[in-house]
Amino acid sequence: MRLDTLLNRVSRQTHQHFSLNTKKVMPATTVNWKAGKYTLDQFLQKLCATYAITYSRSGQHIILRELPKKTAATVAAKKPATPKPVAKKTVTVKPKAAPPPVSSNKPEEPVADIKKDTVIAAIPDTSAVKVEPEKTGITFLPVKKITDSVAPVTVKKIKPAAAWGSKWWHPFVQTGIAADDLFYVAPTLKGGFKFAYGILSWNSNFKIAGFRYGGGTSLRINDNMRLHADITFGKLARDYDTAGQERTVKTRLTRVQVLLENRIAGKFYLQYGTVLNLLKTQYYLAGISRPLYRTEEEADRKYHYLKPIYTLRNTYADNAPSNRKTWIGAQIGIYYRFK
Repeated sequence: MRLDTLLNRVSRQTHQHFSLNTKKVMPATTVNWKAGKYTLDQFLQKLCATYAITYSRSGQHIILRELPKKTAATVAAKKPATPKPVAKKTVTVKPKAAPPPVSSNKPEEPVADIKKDTVIAAIPDTSAVKVEPEKTGITFLPVKKITDSVAPVTVKKIKPAAAWGSKWWHPFVQTGIAADDLFYVAPTLKGGFKFAYGILSWNSNFKIAGFRYGGGTSLRINDNMRLHADITFGKLARDYDTAGQERTVKTRLTRVQVLLENRIAGKFYLQYGTVLNLLKTQYYLAGISRPLYRTEEEADRKYHYLKPIYTLRNTYADNAPSNRKTWIGAQIGIYYRFK
């Protein structure tokens, strides 16, 4: 890993800013360290010991400098494994050339020569960076694991705001409009929790209209898809004038729906699936239950306002005051989720 890449990573982890003179401190130097965990002080001491540099702190700035030549040469001549004290007569450092004091109270550790195969690349000179006077009482965050190679960047997918999430108790409110083989317009409101919610809708086939109510539950497939199981109930009635007598046709429709929901854009969802219809029809004449005494074709043409395309079960008889029909239809709708 390059030295400048390593410093950038440590800067992001500790919120410290590094300043260095690129003519003196080589930013493209290759760092060959074993993976490990370091505090900021340990990292700086190891860096100085490895590349014969020193540092000072001022606020959130860390300034890296090259050691004076005589000091660096004297230290480099020592064996890193068994450092020996340097005699005073062999080191002559003028006060002007001495490195600025290190803010850390720990003594500097031995440093080593820079590797011969160092690669140098020019980056902007930061020697002119001005920093504030050093402050005391600074707390430095620990440095996280540093590896000897640049790890691949993993970008986590952010869930969209409209995604359902995975918590089953998450509340929601949905409104939209649906259509199926029996009712062509059905404004619908759903609200509650994912595992149990209520349903209220108004349904019309342009001949008769009425309210329906019920409930449902849902199962999460992924962030953008859910499976719904709903059941709704509704009653309708219509009066006919026949030979001066009032005939009434009443229906009770129970519907069991299995719908798949997909998020199409933002907070808009598309629901589609199958519907099991259970229809019971009763005939009254002057308030008394009476058969129609008509063929089914005549009854469909004159009295039946809910007419399925086909039936799986049909108990209609011209001399029966009631009948039941069962069939499977389809439904599609678009909804907007408020929460």
